[in-house]
Amino acid sequence: MTETMSQRVLVAGAGALGSVFGGFLAAAGNDVTLLGRAPHLDAIAAGGLTIEGIFGARQVAGVRVATDAGRLRTPFDAVLLTVKAYDTAAMLAAVAPLVARGGCLISLQNGLGNVERVRDAVGAGRAVGARVIFGAEIPAPGRARVTVCAEPVAIGAAAVGDPSADAHARRWAARIAAAGIPAEAVSDVHAYLWTKVFYNAALNPLGALLGLPYGALAADADARAIMDDVITEAYAVARARGVRPGVTSASFPRPPTTARRCCRTSSAGGGPRSTPSTPRSQRSARQPACRRRSTRRSRVSSAGASVSAACNRRVRAHDAATMIAIDAKAMAAMRAHAEESFPEECCGALFATPHGQVVRRMTNIQNALHAADPATHPRDARTAYQMDPRELFEVNRDADRPGWRVLVFYHSHPSHGAYFSPTDRARALWGEPDGDPEPSYPGVAYAVLSVYEGVVRDVKAYAWNDASRDFEEVTLDVAGA
Repeated sequence: MTETMSQRVLVAGAGALGSVFGGFLAAAGNDVTLLGRAPHLDAIAAGGLTIEGIFGARQVAGVRVATDAGRLRTPFDAVLLTVKAYDTAAMLAAVAPLVARGGCLISLQNGLGNVERVRDAVGAGRAVGARVIFGAEIPAPGRARVTVCAEPVAIGAAAVGDPSADAHARRWAARIAAAGIPAEAVSDVHAYLWTKVFYNAALNPLGALLGLPYGALAADADARAIMDDVITEAYAVARARGVRPGVTSASFPRPPTTARRCCRTSSAGGGPRSTPSTPRSQRSARQPACRRRSTRRSRVSSAGASVSAACNRRVRAHDAATMIAIDAKAMAAMRAHAEESFPEECCGALFATPHGQVVRRMTNIQNALHAADPATHPRDARTAYQMDPRELFEVNRDADRPGWRVLVFYHSHPSHGAYFSPTDRARALWGEPDGDPEPSYPGVAYAVLSVYEGVVRDVKAYAWNDASRDFEEVTLDVAGA
């Protein structure tokens, strides 16, 4: 069996994430069956599966659907488990017998305990786990939208070091990545799952209790100190269970800032989230135990007020943004990119860094999308652009470097004006366009360069206005011009 052969795939739990995995694999030529609930699957059976979002668009027809696992008989080369943790045991009982003798079962679930259940159900040699750190939603039955992604899907053996499971993990990581979903094989998937737990434990409870987005939590020193303590304790639990996360508690990385789904109160430019500063052991050396307990209680009681105040300051600052400053060297680099790309659209990002502004050229993959599926992508690179997802991940990672943030995303309009089109607007938002959408990258502006006959004629900038709930043109100040 070669890697180019079509594989029989069952997605056990075809919600938002399951539909994305199944849809991309089906579009890549695999024989996919989606197992899930009737309203969504009925729409897919009638009109196909539509996928949109930051991984690109897919229109998939001919996907098999099922609402009753008991009616499935064909053995599958891979079963992708995408149900919630509380449904894991029941779903495994139904689908574990459907895994082919040479196949595998992959838990595409975060949290703890799912991978171990998969191993017990199908045996260590056929059990694979994954840490998934992209988000998706179902805006309507038959549709799925990828809204956010921080890192590639990490796929590894449920039993670390098992050669058969390792081979399955490598094979399916490569197949999923080739289908268009960033993925990579890892030697210890448990370390990745625990690292995701660190994020959840530190951010989710405080965000829910205080009603605040992640960016606002990390902007407040008191809230950040609470998150430090949570992560330090969670890290100690992981080590006690024999897990060695890929980071230390003292150097735990910031959650991705620009790649997230944010509320409008996030800090401008996607400010930092939690980054623990001092491990518990180091704080203990400086403070008596009674002092630490008292301080922690005061932090909890004051966190809501202080974080809310910081959040409100950021809302006002965001609403008041009416000018984008770009230095002359960066503007010249953006103009050169647009002119060199003519008659096709260019795209890229402008960073603000401690050493000045940095332009990052990105690849417009619209021609490749159009060639592969002209029905879904009727326009080519002369009138449309799509950033390479892998390069966008690099942009998101760089935005988490100390002192770095994305200031502007830019693209060109060959032989057209520098206007912010309805397509540009839709690309810059998440949520239903007819509802109350939010900017995908709060605080990041968009620059459009108008190019005629290979020469940039005009450049305009647009930024989100929270009062009007829309993108509006802002003053573009080119410093040093």
